Amino acid sequence: LLPIICTQVANNSVIWTDEHRSYSNLRNYNFTHGTVCHKFEFVDNLNGVNTQAVESFNNCLKLEIKRRKGILTNNREIFLKEFLFLFNNKGNLLEAVLNLIKIN
Repeated sequence: LLPIICTQVANNSVIWTDEHRSYSNLRNYNFTHGTVCHKFEFVDNLNGVNTQAVESFNNCLKLEIKRRKGILTNNREIFLKEFLFLFNNKGNLLEAVLNLIKIN
């Protein structure tokens, strides 16, 4: 897992995880690592660390893949780009699309 994180996540990023041991060495790399112990709580009340946003995102992603009855391997990258765009702009989709086609 660490090699994937190190190649896909920008240096100095903030990473929030649960306390699974596979994440225990993240502090030894160039990341700020916050954890929450799911045995006791899902949001750390002291520092706000939680994994709820990524879990919500993953649920939305899985539902969309099921809705489409799967994604062909050679279409995964474009599907993920489209999904991320729609997900990140769900409150202002028209404005986001217009900004993409705006002529400066």
